[in-house]
Amino acid sequence: MIESSVMAAKAILMGMLMSNGPVDEFTVEETYCMAQNIYYEARGESLKGKQAVGNVVLNRVDHAKYPNTVCGVVYQAKRYDWNKDIVIPGKCQFSWYCDGVKDDPQLFYKSNGAVIEPNMRDWRISVQVAIKMVERDIWYRDPTYGSTHYYNHNISTPSWSRVYPVQTVIGNHTFLIRND
Repeated sequence: MIESSVMAAKAILMGMLMSNGPVDEFTVEETYCMAQNIYYEARGESLKGKQAVGNVVLNRVDHAKYPNTVCGVVYQAKRYDWNKDIVIPGKCQFSWYCDGVKDDPQLFYKSNGAVIEPNMRDWRISVQVAIKMVERDIWYRDPTYGSTHYYNHNISTPSWSRVYPVQTVIGNHTFLIRND
């Protein structure tokens, strides 16, 4: 049985996508991947912060060193040689993807099925931003100036942050650009 949060998350996404007309399966999947990444990486950020995280994904899609799809970028990870379906913990481009926690937003309390309002609100906003990002809506100009990397400077300063030049700081994230 599929968990109700997964069904609700995808139903919300489908409802928002289809309000603009018919969509294909590829667009649905790409938008879901983008929404997941925005939700987990920028849930507590402003709209500009969420947009910035989405732009980093798109900047990587456009960069020759990364996969050429949103889902390819979001789910990029080192995997075990003996089982390519299993990611190596801590070896993902985005930490939420290989932290060992389920990757679908929890929108309802397990105990009573009631909506978790902050999670539901943040999921809806993440989906709205993801739709615009995947459509490459010009309303969402890139506030990161082409950045391909970011990190939350309140949590850690990764070793690679010294390799790439800083482009900007938005909210809790420092954005950097790959220069090779």
